[in-house]
Amino acid sequence: MRAILSGLHQKKQQQELEFELIDVPGSFDNLRVTFLETTSLASVTLPVTRIIDNNLVRVQIDPAKLQFNAFDQSEFTWQLFLAFDANEEQVILQVESEYLSDRHQLSLTSQFQFNADSEAWPH
Repeated sequence: MRAILSGLHQKKQQQELEFELIDVPGSFDNLRVTFLETTSLASVTLPVTRIIDNNLVRVQIDPAKLQFNAFDQSEFTWQLFLAFDANEEQVILQVESEYLSDRHQLSLTSQFQFNADSEAWPH
């Protein structure tokens, strides 16, 4: 299975992320999205509550949850992972974002970026 970040929209005070799922297994449970910040390794996990159909899911998050005051950090680069349970196993997929501009300014001094390029991730 593959997961692609295919949309990012402002909805009132929330950011709505849209994920396209490709080669979905027959059934899966407990679908969630994990945001992992690449510098601090902070993480935020959200349950997926909006499944549009078997190939499209949406998650809403308050952008304030994607910034924090630790280590005098003002730029945040988030890796995205989709996790779910299938056949009594936990599966974790790195989300791709080939077609989406992913840098967003939160204020004059703070911004966040969703990064799904595995080449940028330290090994």
